[in-house]
Amino acid sequence: MIQNISDLEKEIGEIENVFLLLADYTRDFILGDSVHSEISCMQYIILSYLDNNSNTSITVNDIVKNSGLSYPACTQQLDELSRLGLINRGRSDKDRRLVFVSITPAGRDLLSEILTRRRNGLKQLFTDFKPSEMKQIMESFSMLKHKLLTLKEKI
Repeated sequence: MIQNISDLEKEIGEIENVFLLLADYTRDFILGDSVHSEISCMQYIILSYLDNNSNTSITVNDIVKNSGLSYPACTQQLDELSRLGLINRGRSDKDRRLVFVSITPAGRDLLSEILTRRRNGLKQLFTDFKPSEMKQIMESFSMLKHKLLTLKEKI
C-alpha cells in the first residue's frame, strides 16, 4: 500500500506512462499500414460496438449514447465507415427519423484482421516474460479489471 500522497502521485505518473506506451503500441498494431490505415480508433470502436450488438437493431442514437460522440461527429464517422463499405445505414419504415446501422461482412473481416494483428502484437510483447512474471502481470490485471468494473458500476 502506498504510504503518502507524493508516493501515490509518483506511482500514478508511472502508471500513466505505461498506459500511454501500451496504447501507442496497441494502436500501431491495430491501425498499422498493412491493415486499413484509413480508419480511426473511434471508427474501430464503432465497428466493434456494431459487431458486438449485431443481434439487435442499432440506431445512430444508440451509437451516440455509447460512444460519447456528438450527433454530428458520429454522423461524420459513420459517413466515412459507409464510404469504406464497412457499415450499412437504412431508415426505419415505421419512423423515417430513425437511422439503423449495421456492420457489413467487410467490416467484420476488418475487425477479424485487427484482432489477429492485436493479438500477435500482444504475444510479441509478452513472449519473453518468465512464467512467474506472467503470473504477477495477470494477477495485477485481474485486480485492475475488478476495480475498473466496480468503478464502472458506480457511473
